[in-house]
Formats: sequence, C-alpha cells, structure tokens
Amino acid sequence: MNITDFLFESVYQIVTWVCIASTITAIFYFLDKENYRGVVWSAVGLACSIAVMAGMIAVRHVPRTKIATITGPEPRAYIHVEPGPINHFDVGFRPSITVKIRNSGPATAYEVVSDVSLGILPYPFPADYPFPEVAQTHKGVSTLEPGAEGVGDGQFDLPLTKELAEVVLDGSKLRLYVGGTISYRNAAGPRCKKRFLMNVGGPDFVAALQAYKTQGFSNLVWQYADRYNDVNKECE
Repeated sequence: MNITDFLFESVYQIVTWVCIASTITAIFYFLDKENYRGVVWSAVGLACSIAVMAGMIAVRHVPRTKIATITGPEPRAYIHVEPGPINHFDVGFRPSITVKIRNSGPATAYEVVSDVSLGILPYPFPADYPFPEVAQTHKGVSTLEPGAEGVGDGQFDLPLTKELAEVVLDGSKLRLYVGGTISYRNAAGPRCKKRFLMNVGGPDFVAALQAYKTQGFSNLVWQYADRYNDVNKECE
C-alpha cells in the first residue's frame, strides 16, 4: 500500500467511525425524546455507516486478482531483398546477379542463408506456374544486425544464346527473372523464410543495359511477380 492509499483509507475510516458514533448517539437522543421518526432515520444512518465500514474491511482482506501486463510482440527481423544490375548479359556468357539482403527490422537476424537463381520464364507470370527451382547454393551471411546488409549471388546454368537474348530484350513473352529464398532465425522462435521473384525485360531493360555498359551504372527497375513474394511471415 502506498502513502496515498494509506492516507485515503485512514481518513475514510475516521469519518466512517465518527458517523457510526454519531448515529448511535442520535438513536439514544431521539429515544429519550420519544421521537421515533428520528430513531428510524438514525438507525438507517447507522446501517449505512456499518455497510461502508464492512465494505472497506472486505476490500482490504479479500485477495485482489492480479492483472496481467499487456505487452506487444517480440521485436523481430524483417528481410528486404534488392536485386542489383545484371552482369555479363551477352551471348556466350553466363549472366549473373548479386542481390542485396537487408535487415530492415528492429532485431538481429541469425543464421541467414540465401539461395538465389537467375533464369528466363514466361511473361506475364502464369498464375498456375510453380515456384522456380532454385539451386541450393546456400550462401551464408551468418548474422545481420538491424540495418545491416549482406549479399546473395545467382547465375545462369548455361551460356546465353542469341535466341534467348532476343526474346528477353523484346520482353513481350519471356523475361529475365531473379528469384530465391532467404531463410533466417530470430532470437526467439522458429526459422523464417522469405521467397522473392522479380523480372526485367523489354525496352526498359535494353536502356538499362546500355547505361550500365557505357556509364558504369544502371537504372534497372525490377518488377515484382504476381506470386511468390513473401512478407517475412512464413515460419516453420
């Protein structure tokens, strides 16, 4: 009991006892005067004072239910994936890509593992198309502190042919896709994973390739596929 509660209860008891004593005195006074109406009202006042005192004693002695403290969810990591420019998109070479993996959450991501793949798939992405098979490269990043970045790498299985390069640059039926899975563990809880799938192709891709080759940088804008882009919710 803190000092405020103690003072409040003390004053309340003093006032209640004074009321009880006053009503008892009033009862005897009105009896002596044979004023039975006054006796009745004094008895009512006495009963009310006793009820208040009994309630105070009950509140003090009856155990109070402990109210559980409401807390928010545990802080967790959130993985964000950002593909970089395409390297070696030339006939006879195996195109490759480096993907930035950033932890944008307030907690550390542990045991981060990236499996990244680069390939050519239909565009628009079919609704019934399965998630592209990803080579299990298991590039480990170990841990990512909040705001920190790591990388994952993906590469074509075979050298790029002229026919495939032409259809990707056209971009109307086939495009270049980068996809994969980033798995990680929060400080408390199971492992989580994030799948991602993005594509480039068409005139914007042509302009980005030219800028990368002539100016050394790329304004390549990846488009998210309609499926397989998780938001850090899938946990085992």
